[in-house]
Amino acid sequence: MSPTVNFNGVTLNASRLDTIANAATLDQAQRMGVFDSIKDLFRGGVKKEAIKQAFEALHPPARDDYATPAAHENLLLHYGVLQQALRPEHAGACQLQVAADPATQTWSYRIEVDGQPLASAHDLPVGDGYTLAAFQDHALLTGLAQHLHQQLGADVAPMTTLLAEQFRESNLLHAQAGSLNDPGVMLEKFGAVMQQLGALPGGALVIPGVTVDDGLDRATLSVSGFTLATVEITGKDVLADVLGALANSGVCTANQMLASRDVAQAARGALQDMVDDPHERQALEARIDDPAFSRANFLRVEDHASDAARFNAVFRDPAGGPDVTLTLSNRAATNMDLRGERLQHKLADAHYDNLAALIASDFGGQDDTQLVYPMTAIRNDLEPLLDRIAQGAADHLPAQGRPADETAQVYVQALKRDHLAPLGVGQTTVGALWGWQASTPAVPPTSDALPQDSSPSLAQFLDNRA
Repeated sequence: MSPTVNFNGVTLNASRLDTIANAATLDQAQRMGVFDSIKDLFRGGVKKEAIKQAFEALHPPARDDYATPAAHENLLLHYGVLQQALRPEHAGACQLQVAADPATQTWSYRIEVDGQPLASAHDLPVGDGYTLAAFQDHALLTGLAQHLHQQLGADVAPMTTLLAEQFRESNLLHAQAGSLNDPGVMLEKFGAVMQQLGALPGGALVIPGVTVDDGLDRATLSVSGFTLATVEITGKDVLADVLGALANSGVCTANQMLASRDVAQAARGALQDMVDDPHERQALEARIDDPAFSRANFLRVEDHASDAARFNAVFRDPAGGPDVTLTLSNRAATNMDLRGERLQHKLADAHYDNLAALIASDFGGQDDTQLVYPMTAIRNDLEPLLDRIAQGAADHLPAQGRPADETAQVYVQALKRDHLAPLGVGQTTVGALWGWQASTPAVPPTSDALPQDSSPSLAQFLDNRA
């Protein structure tokens, strides 16, 4: 599929792009036939302007201009403009390759468009790492966008554009502090990515993942099967952050599921648990919003006369007629299903204006099965790790500011109490969901996963790069 680009509202095909790329001057690139020139004149010169923008994107600054880190960063912005002009399905035509050599503290990059070299540089000094990080982030977000587009068929450029700005601010702060190489930087960025997954077009479910190696030395961070990075676990503080990221991957999945749920449809779906008989279920569905079945009208629960697997819920008729009896399921609730004793208690104790409200009172709380299932999957990954750590599997890691005499068991309890239990998920917390005591109140997830700072020294930092 030949790539096309859109500049100034005008789509330019591959043939036109070749002409623009091979033109020595802007005048050559803008040459059009007489008919096209007249048509463009009446349209206000939009095509001529589009060709100008494409020419500038396809002709980067001369190699001699790359004397400072800022010049390479400007080239990256130049390349980003070209990428944004491509249709999402053609994004793969732009390729950015970045390689770093820790031994020599140098790095290189190469930019290609449709297989043709656009720009490259070799043996650049790493310096404070900011420029290298900018190129690495751009390559990472481009790869993530292409992967998600292939999976979802959606344009995720708005998400990656926002992430690029958040990553840039993070890089500025960490470059100033000399901490760009810290593992925590990538964990922060992974957290920012997870915060944005719920805002993808179409409400598609995108599952983040954290995999820790057997030696507790490395963790691989991924999104829907796309590997973002592998981080080194250099100490117990980093390990705590990795385990927090693992728990947050479950939080991210659960919150996406909650956000995409049709509450009205889900309330009707819950009747499957509440009523066993299909005819009675159908009749109750027709009255799920009936205010007659409210807490104000609830009277009592009675045993069913002939079937221990069912019970009767008796409601007062607000019109003054005979009491109304609903026959509901008395089977045991195996996965927090709304039936049996659990349903009886909610009928008697919860505040609800109708049965739909009774059902919805679970949504987002610690008894919500749509929240419990994804979080249980994460707990099944997390608890074996915590058990191994409690048995000494992480004793080889530096304390990193933690008490030197802290035992493995005390460390694990602190992880649960301080890092994991306070995490907000839905309308509850990981601690409430799993029965873990938290040391601090829950902080609901926010989109500000990366550090924010308005320090005036940022401007000076950028000036020094010019």
